[in-house]
Amino acid sequence: MSFDREGAFAVETDQPAAVLMRGADVSAATTPVGAITVATYNIHRCIGLDRIRDPARIAAVIDELAVDVIGLQEVDARGWRIQNMIARRLGAPPERHAANALDQFEYLAQKLGGQAVRGPILRGPKGNMTTALFTRHKIGAVRKLDLGLSAREPRGAIDADVEIGGRSIRVIVAHLGLRVREREQQIALLCRSIESMPADQPLILLGDFNEWHLHRSTLSPIDECLGRATPVPSFPARFPFLSLDRIWASREADVTHLHVHRSPLARRASDHLPVQATIRLPPLKPAG
Repeated sequence: MSFDREGAFAVETDQPAAVLMRGADVSAATTPVGAITVATYNIHRCIGLDRIRDPARIAAVIDELAVDVIGLQEVDARGWRIQNMIARRLGAPPERHAANALDQFEYLAQKLGGQAVRGPILRGPKGNMTTALFTRHKIGAVRKLDLGLSAREPRGAIDADVEIGGRSIRVIVAHLGLRVREREQQIALLCRSIESMPADQPLILLGDFNEWHLHRSTLSPIDECLGRATPVPSFPARFPFLSLDRIWASREADVTHLHVHRSPLARRASDHLPVQATIRLPPLKPAG
């Protein structure tokens, strides 16, 4: 989440729930793997702590992570005219305006390679934003996971199958609301969706869950459903003390090497720091 998010959002109805972009350099490996690396990163519309919008800097941070799968939140989906107007108000020099002409999702998809899924676009008084999933592996089925509760701030999540090492892994990328009651209801929807899917398919849930409370968590139903996610402070980037960004895996998988990526570049690129982990997968069950 970011300090400047206020007001209502609405899902952009003339856009599909998810847009899949396929690259040429997708891994086709079918050798079983015992572990994969994942990350979640709220990129704050690619605006850094220096107030400069720099998608190339965000791409460089993602390259530093070098993970198999990453989920992003707050990918800017505003038109370039609106972005340039905001840049002028923020005092950005003219040479920075080129960054505002970019579709951030398409730019990152082309820069990173592999495959990518754009989530539902949310309209709001401060412009549109979306979630995204990027992976170096093949993406299979993509589902719409509706977390909308009212006209005030409908939200959705990316729910996709990623084919890694000859097996299908379900990955959910979420960005929950700011209000406690809203998060409680969205978490209930998430848990129902998780429980409705095949139990033998490994699942990874990651994103910005906007849990501000240090001692009372709205996330306990997810912990009960998937096992507890160890909180690590990722916000604000300059002096992180809030664990807004989380990673869970299904009980038969293990989340290991969970940590916040604190490189000098990551400390400047967004108001959040990326959170990454290694997921140790259960062994494949023999066919039949």
